Amino acid sequence: MSTRRGPVTKGASRYAPYHSARSSAGVAGSTATITTRNNWRDVCMEIMRKQLPDFEPRNDFDIMMLGTTRYSGARAKLETWLDEQLAIHINTRGSYEVVMEQTREALAMPSSTITGLKPLGSECGVFLRPIPHSSYSIRLFPGCLEAREYCLDFINTRTGLPVNSPFKFELWAIPNPSLPWIGGSFERVVAMERMFGFSKDEAPPGEETFLLRDGQTYLLKRPGRKDVRFTVPVRRRPLAAAAAQVDEVDQLDLPESVVVA
Repeated sequence: MSTRRGPVTKGASRYAPYHSARSSAGVAGSTATITTRNNWRDVCMEIMRKQLPDFEPRNDFDIMMLGTTRYSGARAKLETWLDEQLAIHINTRGSYEVVMEQTREALAMPSSTITGLKPLGSECGVFLRPIPHSSYSIRLFPGCLEAREYCLDFINTRTGLPVNSPFKFELWAIPNPSLPWIGGSFERVVAMERMFGFSKDEAPPGEETFLLRDGQTYLLKRPGRKDVRFTVPVRRRPLAAAAAQVDEVDQLDLPESVVVA
C-alpha cells in the first residue's frame, strides 16, 4: 500500500501516515493509553507498536519506515524488506551515514508539524459540536500550525467514537464574509484518504479525516436537512512570542480593520 510521505528526507511530508495508530479517545469518558507525542519519533513508535507489537526496531531507520509505511507482507520477511528499503535509500542518498543522519533529523521534528493525528484526549484546540437533528457530532482538531491546517472527523455523540461518513453529506469550503480573501470560491472537500488514492472501503473504521484551513468557512450539506455552517478557528501564537517578534522590528500603528460605507 502506498504511503503519504517520503521517508528519511528533510522535506518529509507533514501528513500522518495512512492506517496509523490514531486513538479513538477525545471525548469525555474516553481513556487514552498513549500519552506523549512530542516528536516524530513518538508518533512513529506509536504507529509501529500498533501494527507490529512484537517487533523490536534495530535502528532509527526501522522506526521511521514502520511509522510512515504500512507493511503488509509476511512477518518472517519484515527484516529483509527493511534491509531492502535501507539499500534503496543508501543508493539514493549516497551513504549509510547520510541516511541515518537524515532519519535522526526527521524523527526529532516536533509532532506539531504533522497533520492528521487524531486527538488522544483533551488537547488544546480540539472542538466537539453536535450536528443538529443528528446522532453525530463534528470534531475539529489541529493539524500543522505552520501550514494553517485543521482537521475534521465525525463522532458518534453517544459513544464518543470516531466514525467514517455516517450519513450522506457533502462538505464544501465557501467564502467567509468576514475574510473574503480566504477561499473566494466554492470548493468541495473530500477525505484525506481519497486525496491519497484510497477508496472509501479501504479506510479503517474511525480513520476518515478531512483537511481544513484556519479561518475558512465550511458548509455541511445533508439531504432533507438544513445545511450546517461553521468557521474554523484561527490559531494565534502566545502573546509573549508575538511581543518578541514585534521587539525585533519597528512597528507602524495601523488599525486592524476599517469600516467601509
